[in-house]
This record gives sequence, structure tokens and C-alpha cells, in this order.
Amino acid sequence: MTEKMKSNSEHLKSYYVVKNGDGSIRWVSPVSASKPYFLAFYSITSFKSLLISIYFKVLFLFKIQALFMKKEKLDLKLEELDVFGFDEHANNEWSLFMGTIGPNNKRLLYFRNASDEFDFIKIPTTTNAKRIIENEARVLSHMERNGASSFNFPKMKLYRNEKLLLSDISGEAKRSMNLSSAHLNGLAEIAKIELEKGSDENYNDVISAIGGFIDEFSSVNQQKFPSSIVRKTKELFHILSKYDLNMEFSHGDFTPWNTYLNNNKLAVYDWELADYRTKGFDFFHFIVQKSILVERKSWKETYEEISEIIKNEEFKKFLPEVVENLNLYLSAYFLQQIYDSFKLYSVQLKWHEQILWMIEFWDSALSFVLSKFIDSRTVLLKDTVDFLSNKRYAAVKLEDQPIEELNIFSDVDWCIERKDIKPILSFLKKHPSVFSYSIQVKSFMSSIQMVLKDGSTLNYDFIWKFKVKAIEFLSAKHVLGNRVINSFGVYVFSDLDLARYISLFYFLNGAHVPERYHKSIESLNNLETVLDIALVHQIRNNINSNFSLSVILDDYPVNKKWSGLANRFSYLWDTIRSFFGTKGFLVTFSGVDGAGKSTIINAYRAILEKKYRKKVVVLRHRPSVLPILSVWTKGKKKAHEDVINSLPRQGENSSSLSSIIRFAYYYTDYLFGQFYIYLRYILTGYIVLYDRYYFDFINDSKRSNIAISPAVAKLGYHLLMKPKFNFFLYADPHVIRSRKQELEESDILSLTSKYLDLFIEYDKSKKANYFSLHNTEMDRTLEIIENHTFNYLWKA
Repeated sequence: MTEKMKSNSEHLKSYYVVKNGDGSIRWVSPVSASKPYFLAFYSITSFKSLLISIYFKVLFLFKIQALFMKKEKLDLKLEELDVFGFDEHANNEWSLFMGTIGPNNKRLLYFRNASDEFDFIKIPTTTNAKRIIENEARVLSHMERNGASSFNFPKMKLYRNEKLLLSDISGEAKRSMNLSSAHLNGLAEIAKIELEKGSDENYNDVISAIGGFIDEFSSVNQQKFPSSIVRKTKELFHILSKYDLNMEFSHGDFTPWNTYLNNNKLAVYDWELADYRTKGFDFFHFIVQKSILVERKSWKETYEEISEIIKNEEFKKFLPEVVENLNLYLSAYFLQQIYDSFKLYSVQLKWHEQILWMIEFWDSALSFVLSKFIDSRTVLLKDTVDFLSNKRYAAVKLEDQPIEELNIFSDVDWCIERKDIKPILSFLKKHPSVFSYSIQVKSFMSSIQMVLKDGSTLNYDFIWKFKVKAIEFLSAKHVLGNRVINSFGVYVFSDLDLARYISLFYFLNGAHVPERYHKSIESLNNLETVLDIALVHQIRNNINSNFSLSVILDDYPVNKKWSGLANRFSYLWDTIRSFFGTKGFLVTFSGVDGAGKSTIINAYRAILEKKYRKKVVVLRHRPSVLPILSVWTKGKKKAHEDVINSLPRQGENSSSLSSIIRFAYYYTDYLFGQFYIYLRYILTGYIVLYDRYYFDFINDSKRSNIAISPAVAKLGYHLLMKPKFNFFLYADPHVIRSRKQELEESDILSLTSKYLDLFIEYDKSKKANYFSLHNTEMDRTLEIIENHTFNYLWKA
């Protein structure tokens, strides 16, 4: 039968119809019906749906439906249902739901029976619908024989000619969007149902069936689904095939619209998909389906709801195994649900909007669950390629290798069209693997630095103009027009464009081409342009001057006249903005000699530079705007040699006057030098690491050959900018002396005590952060330092 079921037969009659957004018929009602019985099919789950329900009730209450509802002449062939006790000629108290378009389509007739009660008749229109209705009849038959104490279910009155007659169990009950104790009790009892032979309750058999289907999934079918969904489903299958999860009986479509609550007693209907699945399936399905189809929540919000529910002690008793292995069973839920959907939607010619909602949701959910088995960086790299697949892009300097095998400290640069930058950044900001991000925008590119959920980092540059300062040296449009796809499905530069890019980028920045790129620039030997000739000349003669190249590029149209002026203005504006962009901050490291400061500083510097891509400068003790005092008497060279060769704390100065002069001199360096450090480094985004700091003057002035009261030095600290983070590193005396034997054990204990007390005192002020760390395990110390500075790093 067709959607409208129009014919020239004598059975053609007029009915009221309510249509879907695409024009297909949703509900059918007899013209003489006294009530909008079709609302029995309608789930009121939002304010909008409530208004729609009220609207139809008002029409029928005042008998004005003829003014507002459409009529159509249809041949419904309802005379075939007399065997189920329905007589259209004698009964106007009914309504017909035409079902959801797709392989499982069935019609649902709701009518008042001879006993003045209401029943449903399920009428399949497809082979698949016949199969699932038969399954429902089998399940209901089993439950009628065995009963259920914690929930109600429809009574199967008749199953004949592949049609099913069921009792209406709604009564005065209402649907609930939230899982209650009644829901959990019902699910617990459903899970214990044991059907006769015929249902598959073995995990290995289920996973094998999924694997077989995935292997046979044709390229035609794959084209209907985003490549990211197909790829991630395959990856998840290979992961889960290594486990052996526990199964239980499940309803299969346990949702708010398939359940009722009446006096805290659950009623459950639509048992068509009931079968054995992994534990927790129905619980996950209830939350996920309402999130997608009713609340339109993101995966992130949905996972937060799931996480909150499983904290409940009642739930822990209900599904302890799922609570303990949440990500495993959640992954299994998605694998089974998407597998079933693949089978269903791949043969469905027309997709309704809700399918697109689900696919979008699945994409995020799959990335999330995969990141529990695969590192987040790999997940995001692959997802980025999938997201860019329907856009014009080319990865810069990407070798012919799987993108996920890039060095963990490697950035990825992408050449894109400028119009795509907003959707790309939006995708990355919402990606479930991204914990935190920082974005920098320039006139020719945007950069995003991302910290991922597992603590790893990934940095992208999206470039739509290739520029060095004010010179545009390569056409992005030309690059995208010549792009090629590598062996692993990623679009990259053509060999010639890559050679030009590498050579020009390094030469224009006044540098030699690194040896690892020498093979890549061999394509320049074709000498297609004057620029190629100049590049080859410089390469062969080991010249890294940018003068001749600049002269050639200046003559390009993009660098002349108005275009050239625009490039110069953009460069100037980018430079100005850099001074008002992200700021750096100060970090100090204090401790006695042998506490491990230098080792920690070097390692932390490497983390900042390689992992977080930050500019770092290390200063020793003070700003050093003023030279060390002995420079004035010994000269710069001799003074520095003496400092290097002398041991600390060996000075014998006891003169108060000399100490005051020395302290005043170094304090002047701190007082005025701090402004230089701020303007030179902090404002331009540097992280400044101090190896020792002003605190030495308070606790260990002898180290600077000064004899001064700590109270005087403390007074001077009030006028100094407070470093954002201050770390005092200490260790047991015997550990320190095993590293350096420059201090006696008593001195180590005394200085350590002074620093601990000082950091406790200053930490109370809340003007900066002061931490004392027992530095015995370098990795642990670095982890603590990174954790303390993490949030501030992403403001910097």
C-alpha cells in the first residue's frame, strides 16, 4: 500500500489525517470520532508536545476539528481486522498510527472493544516488521505463563495472520523521563527472564555475528553513514572481541515512551526487540534515547547524567558489574545499538531527521569510549581527518605514514579554506577527547592548543595564507588544487608544492633547510619557475639568504599594490595584537644545593616547550639587568670565571655597611629588573623560570656574601611582583649530600626548616602560590608541578 493509500475502489472513505513534516501521514482518525484517540500514540515529553496535545483536545472538545484538520480519502482495508473484534462500520472510537518509515514499519490501530475497553492491533507492512512482531508474541506468551511481580505488560489476546492484538495498559498511568526505583526493579526482573531455546545469550556468538556483518558491510551501505562512524565501529568491535562480557535478557527498546508509571508500578510495552544483550543495555538505552530524541543533549551531558546515576547506592546494588566496568559495558551497548541500526538504516531509502541526530550523537560517544582503550591523541587525530574529509584541506609536511604514528611532540599543520575555520574549531572544542584548549588567531592562520582527557596534548595550525612576515610566499588555493591523497587516506601537498613550501619557509626565516627535509626538496630540480631556480641555487650552494627570494616574491601580484599593502597592514596588526594576547608568568624554584633544582628546571622546561609549545626563558637567581658586583672591579670575564669556580656560601663578609651596599645593589636589580622581565618576557608570552629567587636573601643571604637581617629582606619583598608559582624543593640530608657535599647536614636541616616556614607564611597571603615538594622521585615532582601550573598554562 502507498502512503496515502488512495484507490478507485469502493472502499475509499474520508478520514481526518495528521501529517509528518515530510508530508507523509502520521495519524488517521474517523470523521465521526468523539475524541482525538490518536493521542494514545503520542508521548508528551516536552512543553511543545503538551501544547500540541492540548490543541487537539480543544478541537474535539468544541467539535471544531473540521475547521482545522485535513481530510483525505483513503482505502485502509480495515475490514480485514474483523477477526480481532474490530468493526469499522459499527465503531468510530479508534485511531490509526501509520508507523515510522523504514524496514520495521507497522501500523498500529487503537480502538474501543466490545467490553468498553481499549486494545491495540499491530499490523506489519514489511517482512522485518512481521519478524519482530512474531518475537513480541513469543516473549509475551512466555511472560504470561511465568508472570511478573514488579511490572505490568500487555496481554496478548490474539496472534493471527502475522497481526497481534494487545490490551492497553496505559490506564491512568503517566510516562516519566527519569529512572525511578520502579524502573530499576522492573529492569532487574526483566534481566532474569529466561526464554526457551531460540534466543542467543552467548557473548562470543553475538560479537561474532557483529563482526561478520561488519566484514560484509558493502561500500554502498557505508556511503550512507559518515566514514568516521564506520571506522570507529570497526575499531570498537576489534577491541570488544577480546573481552567476554556477561549477557542478560533485555527489553531492547526500554525508553520513557515505552513505559508507564502508575502508583509506583511500572508498565512496559513494545517488546518487539526483546532478546539477550550485554548487561546494562536497557539502562543505557533509556538514558541515551531520551537524550537524543527528547532532550537533544550532547554526549558530554548524557555521560554526566549516567555517571551521576551510577553513584547512587541503589543503582550499585542493581548493576554492580556495570558500575565496576562502566566503560566496557557502555562500549558494548553502543556497539550493539549501532550494529542494529546499521542493519536497519542501510536498507532504508529515506532517513528521518532523528536518524541524523543519532548519528551525530554516536560520533561523539564512540570517540569517548574509544579513548578509554586508545590514547586520546590517536582518537582525535583520526577524527580530525574524518571531519575534514568533506572539506578541501591538505596536511603540511605529513609523511606517508598513519597520522596517529606522528611523534607525540609533533604539531600538525593543515592548509584549509578560510570559510572552514569556524566549523573546524567548533568541532575541536566540542570533541569528547578535548579537556581544555587555547586558540590564537592571526590574519592568515588560527592555532589551537589542546590538552586531552588523558593528559596528552595536540596542537593544530590551520593556515589559509602562507606568509612569512608581510610576504605571501605560496598560494593556498594552488596547494589545495594540487593536493594528493597518501597511502593512509590523508590529503597532503604534492611533492613540488611541499618542496617549495619547505625551502621558502626556512630560507625566508634566515635558516638552512633541516637535513630531514632534504629528500623532500628534490622535486625542485624540475625548475618550473624563476623562484624554483633561485631556490635550487641556494640549496646547492648552501646559501640561506632571503634577499633574492624576497625580491622575486615582492614582484608577485599578491605582494604588490593593494594586496601588498593589505599584507603589510595584516602583519603590523598581528604584531600589535601579540602584545595584547596571552601573557606568560613567573615560576621560581628554591632549595639548598643538591635538592635537584637544575634537573627539575631542565625537565620542566622540556615539558613546557615540547608538550605545551610555550616559549621559556631560564634566569639564575635575579633579573641580572645589573651585572654581578665584581664586574666593576675585576672585569666581566674574570668576574664570571670566579663565580663559576667558587663554591657557594664561602664569602666571609661580616661588615654591615658592605652588606647593606651589596644588598641595595642586588635589590635595585630586582626592583627595576622586574619591569624589564615583565615587558620583555611576560607580555610576549614567555614562561620565566627562576633558578633560585629573592627568597635566598631572606633565608640564606650568606650565599650572596651578605650579612643582613631576614626582616630587612622580607620588607623588600613587599615591593616586588609576586611570582605566580613558587616551588621549594627539599630532600633528606643524606640524599642531598649524596648529590653534592657542599653543605653540612646541620646546614641542610636549618635551611630546609627556614624555607618550609617561609613558604607556609607566604602561602597564607593568597597573593601567589607557594609549594614545598619533597623531591625524591623526579617524575612525581614534575607531575605535581605540572598539575599545579596546568590551569594557568592555558590562560597563558
